[in-house]
Amino acid sequence: MSAPAAIAVVVVAHYSAATLRDCIDAVLAAEGVGEIVVVDNATRDGSIEALEQVFAPEPRLRFVRNTDNVGFATACNQGARTTRAPFLVFLNPDCIVEPATLATMRALALARPDAGLVGADV
Repeated sequence: MSAPAAIAVVVVAHYSAATLRDCIDAVLAAEGVGEIVVVDNATRDGSIEALEQVFAPEPRLRFVRNTDNVGFATACNQGARTTRAPFLVFLNPDCIVEPATLATMRALALARPDAGLVGADV
């Protein structure tokens, strides 16, 4: 039996230094995550540069930088366009996922091929 398909996570950051590092730490530790895209919506608080330094060797993490704040939806679409993973999660930078949450959501989606969207109670 083959491994389940990878999950891509898109996080849109805009002045979210207080929570962004914890969010990315949690996503990196989450089961099934193959790609993480942080879309920088013109943040100038140093949080993106700090992430780039800390996680430089992490091959699953990449960044999309905007010179202006293009809005959450546009930034989500930018991040989504950079991934080929069959499962896509949009995550706010103040969200800390539990290790099994995303894999559990993927399993639910696989069990319900008629569903186009899976969400979680927060």
